[in-house]
Amino acid sequence: MPAARRQTLELLLEHESATTTDVATELGLPNPTAHRVLQDLAAHHVLARESQGQGKADLWRIEPWAADRYGEATSSEKSGTP
Repeated sequence: MPAARRQTLELLLEHESATTTDVATELGLPNPTAHRVLQDLAAHHVLARESQGQGKADLWRIEPWAADRYGEATSSEKSGTP
């Protein structure tokens, strides 16, 4: 998994939701890059985009199934089990 995607997942697991600007700022990415990463993850149904209304930034949240699977995958990586 590309580093930017992994970092974005970890950020959203930690903070529950974030705007594109939040992700860009936190990870030190340009806004367009952060937006592309978020859209890529949403296209794979890993993230959900929540509109906050006209003129307001959308919020991005990790899908519950993805949070569970990511937790399982990273815990097995840390324990050394396949």
